Amino acid sequence: MTNDELQNILIEAYRENHPETTVKVTGDGRHFAITVVSEMFTNLKKLQRQQKINQVINQYINAGVVHAVVLNLFTPEERNKKTQ
Repeated sequence: MTNDELQNILIEAYRENHPETTVKVTGDGRHFAITVVSEMFTNLKKLQRQQKINQVINQYINAGVVHAVVLNLFTPEERNKKTQ
């Protein structure tokens, strides 16, 4: 799976209910770093945020297409603070 393919899967999964969501994926085809910035993470704990992403990508992990992921999940406010 390419970075763009995984990125598009995640964008499409959240486009309707969370159109402000941004997704960036880097990786080597099996190991990926995924950064998602979205309002959907507001008031969610770290594990709850990860579960939202895992709901989308678990089928690819279970199929062996995706081997490992590192998730960086932020609200827009958290991301703005991190980049200041």
